[in-house]
Amino acid sequence: MKSAIKNWLYHALPKPCARREISLISAPVKRVLVIREGPNPSFTYYLEARLKTLEVPFDVIENTGTVAEIDPATTFVIICRYIRLSKFFWLWRHRAEFPGVALFIDDDIAATVVEGHSGLGYKIYLIGLGLIPLIYLNRVLTGVWASTTVLAESLRANAILPPFPAPDVYVQDTEGGSNSDGTCRMAFHATGAHDAEHAFLMPIVKTALHMLPNLHFKVVAEERLAKIWRHELRDFSGRVQTISPLPWPDYLKNASHLQTDILLVPLLNGRVNNARADTKRIDASRLAAAAIFSRCKTYERCFTEKEIMVDNDVQSWLDAIKCLVLNKDRRQEARYATSASVIEMLRQASPQLPGLGDFCSKRDDQ
Repeated sequence: MKSAIKNWLYHALPKPCARREISLISAPVKRVLVIREGPNPSFTYYLEARLKTLEVPFDVIENTGTVAEIDPATTFVIICRYIRLSKFFWLWRHRAEFPGVALFIDDDIAATVVEGHSGLGYKIYLIGLGLIPLIYLNRVLTGVWASTTVLAESLRANAILPPFPAPDVYVQDTEGGSNSDGTCRMAFHATGAHDAEHAFLMPIVKTALHMLPNLHFKVVAEERLAKIWRHELRDFSGRVQTISPLPWPDYLKNASHLQTDILLVPLLNGRVNNARADTKRIDASRLAAAAIFSRCKTYERCFTEKEIMVDNDVQSWLDAIKCLVLNKDRRQEARYATSASVIEMLRQASPQLPGLGDFCSKRDDQ
């Protein structure tokens, strides 16, 4: 019964849908405008490098920025995940003029609200910023771009845009390996959208710390989750550190300071997680860490030999952690394998933004 109610709610919530057709008589695109909710991984991993391949200029503005000097008639607009009311009113007012308006989305927001294990505050935030605007925004959209095939099928998106990070995002700026004192540094980095993964890992990490006296652990988590971690691992306080989430630009630049030998990357089964892309591989590569991934279709996509994937049971995760802590050579193999999988990710992805090649071809009027 509970499952049926959740399923009904999921289908009742608004979903992205492109309801406006692209005009065949639109003026040539002379500029691309990206509207985003501040610097964020979705922009960095999917859009930034592709924008730099365009033959026309592009602007990136925050949801709080100004659009006063933008010419709608020659501007293709890309919305990165969310749009606030002030920008929506501008789009609505000029909806017939834009050559195209696309929404890029890399999460099933309706599923996160209905089935996700995140906090109530985050769900309210998603409803207000990611779902309610769709009631009218869908009438403006000419395209919906999704990050994975599963998400595209759920949302009936008309294009798939897999990860395509720039080299400075995934290239290692730190060297893997243990500290000179013989300690091994393990970490888990996750936002409040991954409450279930936090709960799954807590008993595993607690047992691993008990078994392996040279193991140290860092978790990046918001305070409500950090408190639970500190309580659960209170017997190991000298070997455990909780870190508040950094602003995205700082997180990107601080790989060497996070000092990670092993990165835990669990992903539990469910509608929300099944639609996710394998972008945690990029984080692992940048951190120069040996990653342990959940065995699932998300991480099977670009799997490279010597990567570590395990079933979502306690013993499998403990065995993998123990193997990496005790075997530096295996850590190095796993680290190199994940870096290779990021290269495979790039090989499978197109550098182009969907449909913009037709709009942004070389023109005599520039």
